[in-house]
Amino acid sequence: MEQTKPLTPTQIVAARMHALRRKRGWSAAELARRMKAAGIPWERIVVTKLETGRRASVSVDELLALSAVLNCPPVMLMTADERDHSDYDPGRVIFNYQVTPTAVSDMGHVRAWIRGAGTLSADDDPREFYSELPVDEYYTAAGFSSVQGRWVRRPADGDGKGDQDG
Repeated sequence: MEQTKPLTPTQIVAARMHALRRKRGWSAAELARRMKAAGIPWERIVVTKLETGRRASVSVDELLALSAVLNCPPVMLMTADERDHSDYDPGRVIFNYQVTPTAVSDMGHVRAWIRGAGTLSADDDPREFYSELPVDEYYTAAGFSSVQGRWVRRPADGDGKGDQDG
């Protein structure tokens, strides 16, 4: 499998923002206008600088406003998808994510970590990690769902326990 140079969080947010903006048919000025309406004082030049790599960071406030304005989950602005890569071939490209200046992980683990579905690395203590999640969210991350207030394990796809006559 091909390993790519680790992408920084800002590079990923910029690329995802650009792709979603284009998908919605918006100009940079239109995105800036919508950000301003959401309370973030962006001008067109801010969008352009971010998309061209001439802006070094995005604040948490800006990230959440972008998610609201673009109507997408924050995790999908914060992580790349292999399908976004020009050389996409299932199983070939692995995106690496520069979580901190000294920590790199693959995109799938980062996405699960951001969602609270798993630790960032195998060296992390899962008990400590999951102890920080609210109980309802822990059960959801662990593969359970609530049915009338009772927690039950969700069946895996293709486990043969789907709709059955009888």
